[in-house]
Amino acid sequence: MEEKRRPKRAKFRYLKPDGYQILAVNGAYGGMTPRGDLMCHFFYEYAPPPSEELLPITEEGKLGPKEEGVKEEVELVRELRVGIVLNPVQAESIANWILDKVGKAKSSER
Repeated sequence: MEEKRRPKRAKFRYLKPDGYQILAVNGAYGGMTPRGDLMCHFFYEYAPPPSEELLPITEEGKLGPKEEGVKEEVELVRELRVGIVLNPVQAESIANWILDKVGKAKSSER
């Protein structure tokens, strides 16, 4: 009887479609879906620039410093960049991959 030979390696090719892009994110929001998948919305959070500014003009005719007032609240924008859905096994695998990369980066800083 002939024994089946198994491959010794798996080769992965990475292809980039025309719409491929790199997105900067600095936070995530989400949770488990009713079907048990992880829904994760990645966002970029920032303080928006003002729509206008009023600066004093000094006696020399130059712009003076911005007058800072005390604000009761700060407005922040969370611009959703991309949403992903993962099953728990995929989510754990990716989380472990990220933690491994972060651990290596931290150990190389020392």
